[in-house]
Amino acid sequence: MGRTLLLFLSFSLLACEKDQEPESHSPPSFSYRFNEGQNELKTAYTGDHPRDLRAEMQLLEGDSGGTRIRITFSNTLEGETYAVHAHDYDADSTIGLPYEFSVNTAVLNQNPVGRTGTLEIEQHSDSSVAYFENRYQGYLVVHDPLQPVQTKKPSSFLILGRFAR
Repeated sequence: MGRTLLLFLSFSLLACEKDQEPESHSPPSFSYRFNEGQNELKTAYTGDHPRDLRAEMQLLEGDSGGTRIRITFSNTLEGETYAVHAHDYDADSTIGLPYEFSVNTAVLNQNPVGRTGTLEIEQHSDSSVAYFENRYQGYLVVHDPLQPVQTKKPSSFLILGRFAR
């Protein structure tokens, strides 16, 4: 019985001593397609911009806290300025659009110029990655650079999707 107990304890200790590999954690990533009406507003883009624009959002831990919001675009138009914004959710909207018309500049407010290949933008927010993944209620809006920016006309949005969803 003593030998059996000794063997059991030896195997138990060996099992506890195995090397723990660090967990590899890739940053959360979200894909956005061209606005063909798949959003909750059911309003598709109407305009002349090519319909192959795509966006990929990553939420990265900031060096000093907060979140680095990185968006990579493919198929932007060379030399055209895109308005890229976060708009907060608004359940009390008076005209039936469920978002604030003003831009939440603390989350995302960029005006990148399109170029051949991919285009990347980045903005720091004081909010945590977990906040964006679990609590933030807002929209990613990419406005058509070929039209005046119109926050109340979703058919002018190239990309419209829930932020970090």
